[in-house]
Amino acid sequence: MTHWANLFATNRLTTKVMNLNYIPPIIIDEEKVVEIFEEDVAIDNEKWAPSTVVYVVSTAPSLSYGEIHT
Repeated sequence: MTHWANLFATNRLTTKVMNLNYIPPIIIDEEKVVEIFEEDVAIDNEKWAPSTVVYVVSTAPSLSYGEIHT
C-alpha cells in the first residue's frame, strides 16, 4: 500500500532545472508595483496569441455567443 506522503516525495528535490528568484515589488505611493519586461513574456505572447479567453457568468451560456463576438 502506498502512503499519500510518498506520492509527492520527489517534489522536494533540489536538483530542478529552473531556479526561482524572488524579486520584491517596488512601492510607489503606497502601492506595490511589479515591473514586467517584454522579453520575459514574448514567448508566452506568441504561444497564447491564437487563444480566446472566456469568462462565463451563467449556468448555461449560449454557444452562439462566441460566434457573434469573435
